[in-house]
Order: sequence, then C-alpha cells, then structure tokens
Amino acid sequence: MKLIFVSGFIFFTVILSSWTVLASSSFNVLDYGAAGNGETDDTEAFVKAWKDVCEATDDIPTLQVPATKIYLLNPITFEGPCKSEQVNFELKGTLMAPSKDAWPNDNDKWIQFVDIDGLTINGGGKIERPSAKNHISINFCNDVTVSDIHVNAPEDSPNTDGIDISRSTNVIIQNSFMLTGDDCIAINNGSSYITIKGVTCGPGHGISVGSLGEDGQFNSVENIYVSDTLLKGTQNGVRIKTWESGYGYARNITFEQITFEDVKNPIIIDQYYTSFASTRENKEMGIKVSDVTYRGVNGTSADENVITFKCSQASCTNIILDHVDIQMSNPDDEAKVFCQNVIGKAKSVVPIVPCLSEF
Repeated sequence: MKLIFVSGFIFFTVILSSWTVLASSSFNVLDYGAAGNGETDDTEAFVKAWKDVCEATDDIPTLQVPATKIYLLNPITFEGPCKSEQVNFELKGTLMAPSKDAWPNDNDKWIQFVDIDGLTINGGGKIERPSAKNHISINFCNDVTVSDIHVNAPEDSPNTDGIDISRSTNVIIQNSFMLTGDDCIAINNGSSYITIKGVTCGPGHGISVGSLGEDGQFNSVENIYVSDTLLKGTQNGVRIKTWESGYGYARNITFEQITFEDVKNPIIIDQYYTSFASTRENKEMGIKVSDVTYRGVNGTSADENVITFKCSQASCTNIILDHVDIQMSNPDDEAKVFCQNVIGKAKSVVPIVPCLSEF
C-alpha cells in the first residue's frame, strides 16, 4: 500500500481516531532521542524507531508517539515491506511540519507511508503543517479504511483537498469531518469500489469524481458509493468533472441519502471542466459517464443552478434521479435545471428535470 500526507503552506490539522490496537512490542520515539518540544528536529529519531518496528517479527509491532508533545518532522518516508504482517503507528502527540521558510524546495511531500501491508494509523493525535496541497493521498492502495478523522483547513486555502484517491480499490472513508479550501474528497483515475459514508463536508468544494481525462489521457473510475453525507455551504455538492480532451469512463456511481445545506451547484456533471478545447477528431470518444444514481437527495441550494448535466457529445447515459428534493435557500430565487446530452429517468424530483423521462 501507499499512503501519503502531502504538504505545502497553509496551516491545517488532521485529528486521528483514538481507538487502539493491542500490540506485542512497542517502540517509543522518545527512547530513540525525540525531544518532542516542537523546535528540535525529531526526524532522525522517527527514522530509527521505524526501522526497528519494520524489522520486528512480533504480531503487531507499534511505533509509539506519546501524547502532550509536539514533534517537528522534516519530509520523511516510512517504508516497507515490513517483516510483520501487521504494523501499528500509534500517534497520540502532535506532528508538526517545518515553517514555510524552512521547507526544502525540492520536496512537495511531507509524511509518506510506502509499501506497507497491514498498516494501522491511530491514537487520537494531530498532524499540523503548512499546506498548499491535499492533506491525505491514497495512491496504489487496496483495502483501506479511513475512519473518525477531522481535517481542518481555511476556506480560502487553495488546493487543500481533504482526501485524494487514485489507482486504489476497496477504500472506505467514514464518520469524518472535512473542512477544506478545495474538494473534501476527490476520487480520481483508477479508483474502484470506493465507499464514502457518514462524512460531513464544508466549507470546501464538495465531493468530486475527477477531474478525469486531463491532457487527453485515458482515465477510468467505477463502482463508487456515497451515502449518509452532509454538505454545508460548499461551492459544489456531489460533482463529476471531466476534461473534454480525455477518454475513458466513469460508471456505476451512486449518491444516496445526501443532504445539502446552502450549497452551490448541488448536483452537477461537468464534462467541460476546463476551457481547454478538445483536439480529438472523434469527440464521441470522450469520458463516458453512465449509470449514475441520485437517490434520497434533499436540502437547499444557495445558487440558482440546482441541477446541472453539462455532458459532452459522448453523452451521459442512464442517469437516475429518484426522490430528489432541492429547494432554494432564498425562497424568492428560482431554481434552474440545465440539460445537455443526457439520457436517463426521474421519479419524484424537485425541481422538475424535463430532459429525463419519468419512471
């Protein structure tokens, strides 16, 4: 697996869940020389402790990061494979990144977990750093669960996605809070069997599939399930976004039991995500969006564009709206629906979507 915390330069906090894992051996970073005073560079102590954790053959060796202390870390990689089938990173204290002035110019990643099977990160601790990129990246991973975390970044911080997922399968994100300056969760190329449940998002740009197909690339996303999720004051609600120049597919996507509170663009498929004009001769070979269901979706929209299906010549097919009710935040405003190159069905939908047939 590969799990990356990426850094840049606007402060954010990630708070981890506090559940524990029983372990047969523990390796405390304080015993390896970590100062935990927020000023001394503790990177070397963490590297040494991790080496022993990864070499241990006990059932669940644990790297311990004790509470009440702040550990200053420069860019660091916790790399496997490890000898034990399960490894635990017990973070109870606070990890802090270098200041912007002290950040190494040749590195845009901060904390990386690479090629480690059976990794658990828990403990109720915090990760604080200046950021101009996404907080957590899940890349090339299988069977990942992210639960009970709290991501907090300023609303005006650019590119601060909460969680980015790419080239990964069987990922569950649940029971978490995302306050960001960009997408709360972005599901990107090569992702399949992704479940998002019990997430509160806002501020931010909402929950997105994509963008897909940048620079004419083949991209694919499938079998995505988002449910029991609240979006509050976000720039978008649930969004699928693709480049006109790309090709591939986004399919079998379900948004169920979603609640909007004062959200702009609550439901949107945008296949013209950028102004980059397609140079492909056959534009029907773009990103094909199909089998997308919105079920039990309700709430309020802060923008007149309540439902937008801006599909390319490749078209969006089998788009299903089932019991969708979105009202305007301001009752004096008129809700608008936009349809282009979309085929599908609707049942019990407010506002009415005239381009979809009833079922």
